[in-house]
Amino acid sequence: MKDFQFGTAKVKFPFDLMTCMDELAVLKKLQEVEAQLTEAQKEIQELNERVEALEELVAEDEESDTISFPEDFYQVGQHFYSERTSDDQIQDMVDDLLATELEVGEFAKISTGNAIVMKLQQEDRAMYLVAKDYHELTVFEE
Repeated sequence: MKDFQFGTAKVKFPFDLMTCMDELAVLKKLQEVEAQLTEAQKEIQELNERVEALEELVAEDEESDTISFPEDFYQVGQHFYSERTSDDQIQDMVDDLLATELEVGEFAKISTGNAIVMKLQQEDRAMYLVAKDYHELTVFEE
């Protein structure tokens, strides 16, 4: 028993008040940590669900032999960080390809920012393709 003085009255307590206050502070901190842990577990669950969904999409893509436009394609130049290629820059790319010698059936390409220029050498002519903000898809073959 502990004696505590409250004004003129003496009170006997069967516990140490300071120890109880310390224990309450520890319990409060444990509750805060538990709440943070619960929140972290929810976030982990959400991330796991996203990973599972992405794994399913990858599996579907791997199983599929088809290519769908525009769903499977990346649209070049549609992002805020994409460089906007000027007409003068494209003209320089065309000039570079004009000077490039190719054999029949060969091609050459130059791309930068949101533009691509291609030269396809055919038997009796060269074909030039210029595209801005185009769609592309890279398919890796096994």
